[in-house]
Amino acid sequence: MNNGNDALGSPDGLGASLNDTGDELRLELPHVIQPGQQYTIRWRRSPFTSSTPSMEIYESIDGITYNLRTDNSLSTDNTSYNDLTLTAENNTRFIRLITQNTYDIDIDAVSYNCGRAINSPAMPHEIQIDLGT
Repeated sequence: MNNGNDALGSPDGLGASLNDTGDELRLELPHVIQPGQQYTIRWRRSPFTSSTPSMEIYESIDGITYNLRTDNSLSTDNTSYNDLTLTAENNTRFIRLITQNTYDIDIDAVSYNCGRAINSPAMPHEIQIDLGT
């Protein structure tokens, strides 16, 4: 794998490259994605590879025990960055991507709407503002 840090942050057209069978990228998210919530992986088939790459995606709450998604293995022939939108199957704070063949995949970013994270205080249901009189 090359340029792993290029998968961090907002999509910017620079990606981490997974090049060989078994190459692995592990991402730790700042919030927990709850089951049923969507997240998006921005990816592409590298324009420098000769055939269709495929990868498996795993989800984890603790970064130790990973669960293989039921929709694996995933592949793309698109050499332009595009969005793969997935629905979390597990409480997910860590995502692990593992290539399944020698064809190159570029990962630009993972994004999601964090809403309210698990273990964070709830937003108030009512806000009172005293404007004085």
